Amino acid sequence: MANLGEALDARAACQRSIELATPVSGSLLVARSLSILGNIAAAQGNPAQGLELHRQALRFARKIGSRRDVTGALINIGNILADQGDQAGAQKSYEEAVKDAREINDQGQAITILNNLAIMSETAGKYPAALRLYQQSLDVAKAVQDRGGVA
Repeated sequence: MANLGEALDARAACQRSIELATPVSGSLLVARSLSILGNIAAAQGNPAQGLELHRQALRFARKIGSRRDVTGALINIGNILADQGDQAGAQKSYEEAVKDAREINDQGQAITILNNLAIMSETAGKYPAALRLYQQSLDVAKAVQDRGGVA
């Protein structure tokens, strides 16, 4: 793996961040560090560890009320579950994430999640549902003038 050294450096930095985090200001740092560690674990072929780290990040994000980080953790959990073939679990995670993204007006995340749900529906042969989800994503992209989302 060409980036193994960088991944090990990132892992060490995140673990050190967790160790240094203070109870008052550190919870968000811990949540984000756990999320990064989850991404590293999953990318290095350990999805079970990645999933557990993202679930820990989700708990921290919920505890401190960081809805943006809750949404990110749910997306990461959904991605790992989808990669592992747990379509029902991934869909549940994505649906919760898109609800949160809409509630906090994070349209960029909403577009990404709607596209993930559409791809899952399309892969499962649920073409009307996929079309509906792609259309929702397009509508959001147009509303916020996201040219990348419209293309």
